[in-house]
Amino acid sequence: MSVANQKKKNELPRNSLVIKAIELIKQIKSKIFIFENVRSFLQTTCIGIDGKKNTISNEIKQHLGSQYFYLAKTLNFKNYGSNSSRTRTIIIGVRNDCINLCAPFELFPNFLKAKTLRQTIGRFKKLRMMDEFDIENPLHHFKKYSIKMRT
Repeated sequence: MSVANQKKKNELPRNSLVIKAIELIKQIKSKIFIFENVRSFLQTTCIGIDGKKNTISNEIKQHLGSQYFYLAKTLNFKNYGSNSSRTRTIIIGVRNDCINLCAPFELFPNFLKAKTLRQTIGRFKKLRMMDEFDIENPLHHFKKYSIKMRT
């Protein structure tokens, strides 16, 4: 699933891949499951286990809700140590008979103050000319832009 694919037609089969995961979780009776995807993941339509259109949220509830205690949160990963802003929905479920070992809310990461741009890239060498590379860090590159982009 991707918000970049909104203009694509018939994403329903791709959105329905989560159903395979739900079926697998039910089959192997995993102690814990984690889903991670775009912000709108739970509201997205899929082809459910019964072959009918349904939201992913309803499929999780119908097929895992009685066996698992689960919690869904939408997080921006920049507040959890990531160097970029990336909002994602996370669903963590714990099988009911394992809830005494840990609860889903205990498995979510701790909030961290977002890094500043200086904290993220401030240690890099200053590059002053287009197409310049840092010899010590070849991935650090001042990209050369076309004339059209420079005017």
